[in-house]
Amino acid sequence: MWGTFKDAPLEQIPVVEESFSNLALFRWLVRAIRKRSGEVAIATFGRKDVAGKAMQFALGEDHGIFITTPADYPDPCQAEVKAGDGAADRAEVVSCPEGSAWLGNKNRQLAALAARFGVSAKDMMLLDDDLNNIQEAAKAGVTAQHCPTGLNKVAIRKAAETLGLAATPPNSD
Repeated sequence: MWGTFKDAPLEQIPVVEESFSNLALFRWLVRAIRKRSGEVAIATFGRKDVAGKAMQFALGEDHGIFITTPADYPDPCQAEVKAGDGAADRAEVVSCPEGSAWLGNKNRQLAALAARFGVSAKDMMLLDDDLNNIQEAAKAGVTAQHCPTGLNKVAIRKAAETLGLAATPPNSD
């Protein structure tokens, strides 16, 4: 969605069933993971408000999906500002902008999610359309699945199989 809407006001960004590759299967996957006491989170380079709007549409107002974006992290290129030079007592930390790939890959987001939920990299799975994110996450020990065309039926079925989910997803087109 970032490529289309960038900084458009949230109310001008439509979220409809067609915004998802397969909304019924996405809902099933979230329910199946939660039934096994798993957590579902979003690590996006896009906007938190847009991802939140999509999750509200898909799962309801209280969707419970934690969303992390580059804006949650300091700019990795920011030069250190030395205190005590008579300027400010403390320098303001500049965050990465939403819609940027300044983090390089999603590993910082994944590490923060692991800490938040008290799991290790091997207990996590990343589903992503960017092959670089997949390769880097796999190097860090995260189970990673490339989904270049989104969370469609094939991607969700493969994820369900990898996660060992008991029930098979419904036949939704």
